Amino acid sequence: MIRLFWVNDAMLHYFVKRSFRLIAPGILGAVMVWAGAAAAMTSQQLFARYGDRVLQVRILDRSTELKAGFGSGFVVSKNGLVATNYHVVAEMVMEPEEFHAEFHYQDGRSGPLELVAVDVVNDLALLKSGELKTDPLELSSEALSQGVAVYALGNPFDLGLTIVEGTYNGYQEKSLYDRIHFTGSINPGMSGGPALDSAGKVIGVNVATAGNQVSFLVPAVKLKNLLAASSSEAQQEQPLGAIRKQLLANQQRTYEGLLAEPFQRMALGAYTLPGELANYIHCWGHSRKEDEALYELSFQTCTTQDQLYLSEGLSVGEIAFRHELYQSTGLDRFRFYNLLERRAQRAAFGFGGDEEDMSRFSCTSELLDQGDFTLKVSVCMRGYKRFPELYDVYLSGFTVHEPHQAMRTSLSLTGVSYVYASDFIDRYLEGVTWQPKP
Repeated sequence: MIRLFWVNDAMLHYFVKRSFRLIAPGILGAVMVWAGAAAAMTSQQLFARYGDRVLQVRILDRSTELKAGFGSGFVVSKNGLVATNYHVVAEMVMEPEEFHAEFHYQDGRSGPLELVAVDVVNDLALLKSGELKTDPLELSSEALSQGVAVYALGNPFDLGLTIVEGTYNGYQEKSLYDRIHFTGSINPGMSGGPALDSAGKVIGVNVATAGNQVSFLVPAVKLKNLLAASSSEAQQEQPLGAIRKQLLANQQRTYEGLLAEPFQRMALGAYTLPGELANYIHCWGHSRKEDEALYELSFQTCTTQDQLYLSEGLSVGEIAFRHELYQSTGLDRFRFYNLLERRAQRAAFGFGGDEEDMSRFSCTSELLDQGDFTLKVSVCMRGYKRFPELYDVYLSGFTVHEPHQAMRTSLSLTGVSYVYASDFIDRYLEGVTWQPKP
């Protein structure tokens, strides 16, 4: 499974500790150009011409006026509009009484930034400052061919403005959201910076990296759409109201798409269970034998790769499920049942958020007649305090009809309405069947 890292300062310590090595340790110049020798002139020309249109976006704690986070941004209009990623400014959006934003240039110029509009689904935000008089960057409308050079600009690790040459490799496959696959090193702090073609036009916005020069951009067309919508009445409402509408519309589009088609299914022992329901839901499996514990376990796990960042520690849009088949190799019926009870108390998936974000889980349990067998099902839900129409849902179901074998299925949905959660659970449980041996 590829793990994406948001490339902002909040992930800096983790990134350095776990998965990142500096390309040129000890080089701390204010300006660095990372590119092959053959393309150095092109990189230098782009940097010289457009570098002053890229800035650092800083999120400051109001009580101390110290940096709480930072990313990059770039000027997109003559009246001082700045584009960046939503996740760069998320703390300010969620807690405006505690955080505010400012722009900062290498020469020391700085000034306040006000929030104008957000697109949480595409991880974009627009800010504005009356103190910015820089010419804007132009957004590209041209289709690119795979393999052409692309140049990402930003402020990695708070080291100064950098330009990184990479390769355009089309749109990411098997993804719920449109992302450009950029083969190049986008590093922490470069989030929200522009990716330019050789003509200096913006083809995307830096957003995430999986390491090893596998990076991702938000397509420029998504930013064009946000710019077009930013002057409408819908974007004049409070940011949380806009985010609420975007999340509701996104989960409606996702779940209606899933529910419109028959569920793909896969086998686990004598059971047939929900499988890869869409091309953006990925499944893998494993088996292990616990000799000393006197049982065998086989399992399959399926999950979406795409989640929507709301704030530190809280993301939505995950669909994940896991099927486990337990086979006793020496446990009597009582000890085997105790094993299943202990397993049932362990959630198969974790949930983010804290008491400021979420209500407590409320649970219910019942025995379901699945025709040839009985399933003991527990369903738990909790609500989002800032978005009261959305919930996290967790389902756990155990079979109880065989003395030495049992199947457990677990389902996790985050940021879903009650109606779509109910419809999805009904379809999910319909897909859980058992074919008894003759």
